[in-house]
Amino acid sequence: MIRPSRQNSVWQLTPGQYLPVYDSRWWPSIQVTYEAQTETYPLTIREEGDKFMVDWHGRTVATITDYTNSVLRTDKVGIAFELFTFDHWSLALRAWFFWLDKRVADGLTVGMIGRHEIPDAERFDILLRRQDGAPLLACTDMHWREMWAVALPQTTLEATLGMGWETKKKLLQDTVLGSGDQAAPEKSYNPTEKFIPALAKREATVTTRAKGTEAHLPMLHNVAKPDARTVQRLGSSDVRLG
Repeated sequence: MIRPSRQNSVWQLTPGQYLPVYDSRWWPSIQVTYEAQTETYPLTIREEGDKFMVDWHGRTVATITDYTNSVLRTDKVGIAFELFTFDHWSLALRAWFFWLDKRVADGLTVGMIGRHEIPDAERFDILLRRQDGAPLLACTDMHWREMWAVALPQTTLEATLGMGWETKKKLLQDTVLGSGDQAAPEKSYNPTEKFIPALAKREATVTTRAKGTEAHLPMLHNVAKPDARTVQRLGSSDVRLG
């Protein structure tokens, strides 16, 4: 379990013998499964200004920035972190952000970020290599779809939160999928069932990870641009299909 420290600005792992096995947000298992752990992972999350810094052995491997400041103005009950075992090579860090900030509804905008849905919630799943904490893949929810991306090697994964659904949809169409909703699989498709585990194993075990071409998803940065053959497999179907 990841809990805030007494300083209330740092989240640390509490000692334990088990970790839950990764469970999809949209396709959860019937029951929670736990695996015994023999290692202690040097993972901490700290709040620094408008950022949440994910550190491994004191080295920042990922950041999450709140451009609205709405989360940071609320009590820490609106922020939660979970840690899962993903496979033999990787852990999965899930970050939840919940808020009810009526001031954002006044129409204030920051850059490309417009008005919020109130209340709102956002989450990020980040796969970290057990060996060194390197970010391998990450996902978030964009307009009723779960979208995954491969992190660029030897870079700090960057995530942003605070975009409304319509903003996400437009940016998703403009930057990643092109045809937007038409690109979503017509039948229910859960990328974490087969494709993401296979991809995570490859990324965790290759001797030298290719840097690839940089891409910018609406909420994930320092990620690789997928080729045409895999781009659709990184995104789920409309989660409302079940």
